[in-house]
Amino acid sequence: MPLLTKPSSYRSVTLLARRRNIEGEVQAEEEEKKAFKPEEFDELDHMQKENRSAKMLGISLGVAILAGLGSFLIMRLAILIGGGFHLYVPLLSPVLMFALVIYLFSRFGIVIKTLDWKKWLENGAMYTLTWFVIWMLSMNPPFTDLSAPVISKDLVQLDLENQMNISYIDYSGGRKMLIGDETASVGEISPIENMNGLRNISIFVVVTDNWDLRGVDLTLDRLVQGEWKEMTAHPALNITLGSVDDKTSFDPSKKEFKELKKVWSGGSEEVWEKNLYGLRLEVRDPSSSELRDQMDLRLLIRSSDASSNKASHEVLFSIKVS
Repeated sequence: MPLLTKPSSYRSVTLLARRRNIEGEVQAEEEEKKAFKPEEFDELDHMQKENRSAKMLGISLGVAILAGLGSFLIMRLAILIGGGFHLYVPLLSPVLMFALVIYLFSRFGIVIKTLDWKKWLENGAMYTLTWFVIWMLSMNPPFTDLSAPVISKDLVQLDLENQMNISYIDYSGGRKMLIGDETASVGEISPIENMNGLRNISIFVVVTDNWDLRGVDLTLDRLVQGEWKEMTAHPALNITLGSVDDKTSFDPSKKEFKELKKVWSGGSEEVWEKNLYGLRLEVRDPSSSELRDQMDLRLLIRSSDASSNKASHEVLFSIKVS
């Protein structure tokens, strides 16, 4: 007959086994904790990385500034040569100057093969952005001015005895000036000729520049035997030519300023008064034989700014009073 184990003995064995398992797990955890050691901070390696990043940033910024100035000089040279490539050729500067970046990296002990793509992206973006900003700043005032002065459309005034007819037309095509009644339709305009009672002819333009307008020159020329010759005086005409601001008797009327607002929208009367130029022909002797034959005239406006940018505009017209 087999022997039966007492319940108390069985419990003791079970508890002992559990205790051994728990002690084994605790001992294993303690051994794992002893085996794990945090990585020591390598201050020298960290300083070397920071020093390398600073060198890369300084080199990228310095060369980018040179590349921006190089683009500006190339653009100025391309403008002088002509050909319309002045906005494309300067793009070669940052590409060619990037070779200097690579050289300086090696020269200052930066091992290019060890650089990851993040470093290349970071310095490449900084290089490109700095070059573009320097280039944009260098081609705008106050550093330089690449834009020529702007000569506005013409405002033409006719005084016929007691009434005033005003018309404004852009004559940039070089065609003969046409003056019409402001109430007439487009098809009814006619040249300045055979107008009895003509008293004054006035032509106004506004000349502006985005930085520093240095000179505006107006000349009145007469066509003589196929050649334009300057006309400074005429037996039957008083000629007033130049800046309206300098000639108080040359001021446009209130009605003219209403037309100015239509033609030169976006400006102000203060700007117009300061930059308003014009020609006024006053007929002092309508019966003069000098006015019976048609006179072909040209008002030539030439302007320049501080950067030697130039602009010109001409108004062609004819006069015949009978």
